[in-house]
Amino acid sequence: MPCERPSTACEERLETGALCLGAGSWGTTAHVPALIEHPQAELVAIQHHQPETAARIARDFDIPHGFPTAEEILVLKPLDAVVVSSIPARHYEHAAAALGRGCHVSSGVAGQRSNDRS
Repeated sequence: MPCERPSTACEERLETGALCLGAGSWGTTAHVPALIEHPQAELVAIQHHQPETAARIARDFDIPHGFPTAEEILVLKPLDAVVVSSIPARHYEHAAAALGRGCHVSSGVAGQRSNDRS
């Protein structure tokens, strides 16, 4: 049964799945292993902008799906949570897309729409 309370301390395993957008060096050394080891999550897909790298990461970590675009990965069903690990300039776009899909989102970078600092 998926969590129904707004808590990060949910005791139930996600029935759906989690994915990692932007599986670069930080994503593959921190986020992907943490999601794989987490007893309440099932990592169902990763995204890397290079198709060959996405396929290799998915294969190396025994993840069912590896895609080069966020659009391809965010249509997976069922999907419950997204870890945004892409480059900072893509965080807003990726987090907004995942939130728009109704997913829980974890992002270590504050969102911004542009580099304008005014």
